[in-house]
Amino acid sequence: ADQGQVVSGGALHKAIEAVHCSQRLRARVRARVLAGRRGAAQSSEHRMAVLEQLLQMWSYVWPPSVHTILLLFIAARVLNTVVRTRRREGVDNDPGAVQSLTSKPEWDHWMEHKGLVLVDFTASWCGPCRRVAPVYAQMSKLAEYKTVTFLKVDVDRLREVAASAGVRAMPTFQLYRDGQPLDRVKGADPSAVRAMLAKHL
Repeated sequence: ADQGQVVSGGALHKAIEAVHCSQRLRARVRARVLAGRRGAAQSSEHRMAVLEQLLQMWSYVWPPSVHTILLLFIAARVLNTVVRTRRREGVDNDPGAVQSLTSKPEWDHWMEHKGLVLVDFTASWCGPCRRVAPVYAQMSKLAEYKTVTFLKVDVDRLREVAASAGVRAMPTFQLYRDGQPLDRVKGADPSAVRAMLAKHL
């Protein structure tokens, strides 16, 4: 036989190990993805574990083959999905003291409230709204704002409320005192919202 076509036992063993490792890796990544979608594996430890599995695969297949590159591409997509899922769920998992309004009567009730009411006019499709939502939730739990009522209004669900408040951009943070408009901040700017509250507290 042509010597260039001879496959050594060691090379064959290594190739078989690479295949087995790739199969185990696919199974583990799939399991972690499913767990991540259930919210059980969305920590930095989870992402490091996936990378560790990739490194193990890399040690078996060298130099990088098309198969390895494909696995890395899939893993990158997996990590991206986990991160995006974590961000989405982070908005709703910890609402703090924020109350989401779902009807016009609820709005009318809070407009009769005596004291400061801060309203976050938001939308589910608004990227800046989703990014600032966890900050807004944390603010609602701070002792310095204990006299402020934090509300959230989805402009698509309560169009009449948003229109009556003159909301044109999302997010808009509108501050009311005793039901009367007092001040507002347009855009996802937590510093400006804090400054507005400090001004009127």
